[in-house]
Amino acid sequence: MKSIKTDLTFVLLLSILLPTTLIGTTASWFVFNSIKENRIEDVEQIADERYQVMRHQLFDYQRHGQDLLKIVLPCRNRNLGVNRCAEKKLEQFININHAVGLFFHSGIEQDLTLGNNPFSYTELSSFLPQQIAMVSKREGRYLFSFVTQDETSGTYLVSTYSDQWLKAIFISSPVLGESGEVFLADSQGFFITPPRYPTQQGIHNPITVIAMQQCLDKINLPMLGLDYRNMPVIHGFRFVPEIGGGCIMAHIDQKEAFNPLFNLVILLLNLVFVLTCSAWYIARKISHRMSKSITALTNMTQMLSESQRIAHIGSWSANLATGKIRWSTEMYRLYGIKAESFDHTIPSFFNLIHPDDQASVRRALKKCLIAQKSSELDFRIVLSDGRIRFMRGTAELHCDKTGKPVGMVDSTQDISERKQAEWLSHQLNAMIHISLDGFWIVDLQGSLLQVNEAYIKMSGYSVDELLNMHISQLSAVKESSELEQHIKNIAMQGYAQFETHHRHKNGHIIDMEVSVAFLPEFQQFCAFFRDITKRKEYEKQIKRLSDSALNKAKLEAEKANLAKSEFLSSMSHELRTPMNAVLGFAQLLATEDLTEDQQDSVQEILTAGHHLMDLINEVLDLSKIESGKLELKLEKVPLAAIIKNCLSLVHPLLLKNNINVINKTDYCHCIVIADSLHLKQVLLNLISNAIKYNSLHGSITLSCLALEKKLRINISDTGKGLSAEQMAKLFQPFERLEAKNSAIQGTGIGLHISKKLMKAMNGKIGVNSVVGEGSCFWIEVPLSTGD
Repeated sequence: MKSIKTDLTFVLLLSILLPTTLIGTTASWFVFNSIKENRIEDVEQIADERYQVMRHQLFDYQRHGQDLLKIVLPCRNRNLGVNRCAEKKLEQFININHAVGLFFHSGIEQDLTLGNNPFSYTELSSFLPQQIAMVSKREGRYLFSFVTQDETSGTYLVSTYSDQWLKAIFISSPVLGESGEVFLADSQGFFITPPRYPTQQGIHNPITVIAMQQCLDKINLPMLGLDYRNMPVIHGFRFVPEIGGGCIMAHIDQKEAFNPLFNLVILLLNLVFVLTCSAWYIARKISHRMSKSITALTNMTQMLSESQRIAHIGSWSANLATGKIRWSTEMYRLYGIKAESFDHTIPSFFNLIHPDDQASVRRALKKCLIAQKSSELDFRIVLSDGRIRFMRGTAELHCDKTGKPVGMVDSTQDISERKQAEWLSHQLNAMIHISLDGFWIVDLQGSLLQVNEAYIKMSGYSVDELLNMHISQLSAVKESSELEQHIKNIAMQGYAQFETHHRHKNGHIIDMEVSVAFLPEFQQFCAFFRDITKRKEYEKQIKRLSDSALNKAKLEAEKANLAKSEFLSSMSHELRTPMNAVLGFAQLLATEDLTEDQQDSVQEILTAGHHLMDLINEVLDLSKIESGKLELKLEKVPLAAIIKNCLSLVHPLLLKNNINVINKTDYCHCIVIADSLHLKQVLLNLISNAIKYNSLHGSITLSCLALEKKLRINISDTGKGLSAEQMAKLFQPFERLEAKNSAIQGTGIGLHISKKLMKAMNGKIGVNSVVGEGSCFWIEVPLSTGD
């Protein structure tokens, strides 16, 4: 029984194990080969994708050279010198397109060289078929040179660029995993882009691996082999005829590439054991594990598609024998269709092209097929929603070893934004040229680069004359140095509006209103000009009428002010006589034997009388100043003696108010130019105010500060301080601020008189104050020359 049970168990196990093992082995074999082929295809596609991106960039640089030659060719017809005309355009081209060198041969004047140009035209003329650029190594860096020639005139141009643009192309790809890399080598097998791993091959001697030799022999097939480190890898490579022979190599270590396959085999063996216990469990595990592998493979494909999406370049290939085409994922996005709705045939492809452009696309592909040369064309496509997109396609023919065409590859780029920008630029130029305002573009050196018709009419010069002029030849007001500084200021500010004068060709002056902006990305200025000559003439006429009325009003005001000053002077003199009598009789009364109340009354009369006499004297001084009758004697005055005299005069007032004086002017032995009497009057007024408006038991500090050609004298107190509103009213006549309601005596015109006196002595007066901390009044007096 036990034996039967054992046999039955064995049979059951075999019945489960054998079919499962057979199915697992078969599935493993198919998956192994499928993933192996996909990994090899992935590496090949990476190399081909980088080739298409690099090729596009090379054709862009070649087209830049062709466009520049078209711009420079008219210089051959200039009378002012071909090189002088061409140099401006070449320098502008270098600034915009980041070229490292330009070489221009006009056939008229000697050759013109800008920057770094490693080749002569003789070397560049020996290009191989399909070659558009020559590669050279200078000081450890590679340079790419392009030659463009006008066969009719014999003129040619060589433009050279650094290898910086290669960095954006030959970056590591997630498709190649942790160990993979992509690099570019020249026709001798030396690295143009740096390798990922340390090596002597490709740096001190050429790369000798079989894959490199096959690539340089134009055998563009993927393979398994060793890389420059002698590591087993999957190679994908692409020959680059556009640089005269070179190779784009992509590879990933076989260990990393096939690691999922080895893991899958081990997993299947383990699953066979588990499946002997549960068929359902085994089936579920297998499906789960296999789905992971398929997802990983799908993710790799998506990464490849994402790299094309970032570069905005799609690619396709066509089999000429079957008429079938193969699109990259980006092509579907560019054409706005889904893969399942496209049957991948050439007729279906043409149905997506705009009807008006289908004939030109057919001619371009036919030309590529007959001439066996690459062909480039801009065309439009129609999306499903009716929108139009502009595309730029570059097609290249593939032939077998016998030279028979077998396929065609193409890279396609969406240039709709570029076309829109070109259209906007065209519209803007049209608006500028029909504008009634003048317009020009100049470079940082002030040379004119572009003008519109309105400015040509304003200036009287022809367009050729203006484009060979400097703005200093048109400006009628600024010196050359001033103009250079003016240009620098506008460049720093970015924008400016101002009025200026330009000189017409016939010599007359034009009043101009200018609005100018600096364009930092182009290092240029653009400016609009409006002729305001007639407006300025109207303003002058209005000003003449206004000046006449103003002069009349000024004469009447001066006459009224003189009458006021004469009245104040007369009244002050008339009031002094009775005021002296009042004071005299009051002083006599004070000597009599009077009661205490009578003595108080007499003292009130004397106090009020002296205050009124002070007011009369100050009004008289003010009237003399304002009427111009004040006589000043400006002479050399020793400042220390003046300050010492002032302090002795206010000493009783200091004792009365218990104020401490800190005199820091003892060592200030300066000689100033002033009227000694009136300088003393100003200082006494400021020191007296510092005493009267100080805090209880406060202090006053006197100090000096030598300035350029002047001496500042500071009188600081520890009083309440003044607000900004109070300081604004300080030097106005009869303004006493908060003191008007206090017991402090004063007339309110002392500071006003002091300001007038300082101005008459070529000096200044002012105040600095902080509420709650005190005030600092200061005067500035001219220093004696040599002191």
